[in-house]
Amino acid sequence: MAGLFRNTFFVTLSQLWQMIMALTMMPFASRYLGVEGFGKYNTATVIMFYVFLLNDFGLNTWMTRELARERDMTRITLAHAFGLKLCMILPCLAFLIIYYLLTDYDQQTYQAIWIFAVFGVVDSFTQMGYAVFRSRERMELEMIVAVMAKTLLTGLAILALVLGWGLLAFSAMFVLSTVAGLIVSLSLIRKHFAPLGIRFDSARYRRMLTLSANFGLALFIASSYEKLDVLMLSWMKDMDTVGLYSAPSKLLSFTNLIPTIFATAFFPQMARFVSNKAELSRIFSIAVKHLLMLAIPLVAGIYMISDQLTILVFGSAFGESAVVLRILSFAAGILFINLFLASLYGATNHQGKIVQIEIIALIFKIIVNLLLIPEYSYRGAALSTVATETLVLVLALSWALRHIAAISGLFFFFKFMAATAGMCAGLYFISAWPLWASVACAVLIYFLLLFVTRALDLSQIKQYFIHLL
Repeated sequence: MAGLFRNTFFVTLSQLWQMIMALTMMPFASRYLGVEGFGKYNTATVIMFYVFLLNDFGLNTWMTRELARERDMTRITLAHAFGLKLCMILPCLAFLIIYYLLTDYDQQTYQAIWIFAVFGVVDSFTQMGYAVFRSRERMELEMIVAVMAKTLLTGLAILALVLGWGLLAFSAMFVLSTVAGLIVSLSLIRKHFAPLGIRFDSARYRRMLTLSANFGLALFIASSYEKLDVLMLSWMKDMDTVGLYSAPSKLLSFTNLIPTIFATAFFPQMARFVSNKAELSRIFSIAVKHLLMLAIPLVAGIYMISDQLTILVFGSAFGESAVVLRILSFAAGILFINLFLASLYGATNHQGKIVQIEIIALIFKIIVNLLLIPEYSYRGAALSTVATETLVLVLALSWALRHIAAISGLFFFFKFMAATAGMCAGLYFISAWPLWASVACAVLIYFLLLFVTRALDLSQIKQYFIHLL
């Protein structure tokens, strides 16, 4: 239990710091790059993600599992992985060339894509170090590298923007920061675990790719239906449209940290009681209750302050993004449950089923985007996201309730709704206040109403922290 808490602590601390750095950089990027430049930046980062996936091919996740089982194989496995990833640069180049031939962006967008592609490849090597750290349960080393690289990136990126160097210099700072992260990551591996080396062995490479492919495929499917919007908007509309959609989408992505922490904390307990449906159902019910307690007011609150929040974070040029923020707030709330359900499926050895659901969601997302984006532009993409997350929720939750665990005590849902209604009424009457004061007052009203309705009490808060830790 001490090791679990230690690992969860360092992972959470690292994620929190990276989120703070990203939130710090975002207002600078939106204001200095403008709507079109922000769209180009986000298009390039999505392409970068696929370059990363192609170079990694699930190897980092596979290495974490294998090295956790056979620690004495660290040196050999790492050397083969290093050589294989060097070879995988060629498929990455082929992918970029094909994408260049099939699309019609301006020169600056393609330049940004190439720069971010380099970032994706280097970051794949950097995260190879994370695989070693995780296999040895040394999450503090991963935290050191991630925090250092993200802090360096934030400082350099803001400097490039403020000095007026533009999109390409801004993009180059991502490469510089991840190169620094790679150097530190490899240094820590050499110091604590194994000497570095490169081994070329085609037979070994084929075996590694065969074993890692399932991990890579699962990540590709799970992430693609979240990133398709940006790509399809860039193909069917223009970079201004991508920018107006990407801004609120990026902002709401930070809310995923909450269910991710819950999933990390509850995963071992769910795995431990996989054969005890009664206890698993109790744990599942506790998690769902607290996730809904946070998700419901989050959706309502963001919906009500979307105009002010959009202008505050991104600037007046992104005023049209407020409608996207309002629509996507519903998807953010649904994701609280969906992300936890994915963890439940993994903990109970039903990961194959969640992959099937994600494949259905991916196909559904493509079809709905093709129908909505031509007519409704970024609004259509946002509506498609809500529809897709709703589909995943219905399919994943219904199957889980039949085959994995039940949910009890649903009466708390109505208490959360009543408290949220009171919070919204309060927000309406104090809408003229500064945004920070309105949000603070709304949070206070909501939790006071939870205590008044007995949806929450001190014993439950204590129990919550026991399960979280």
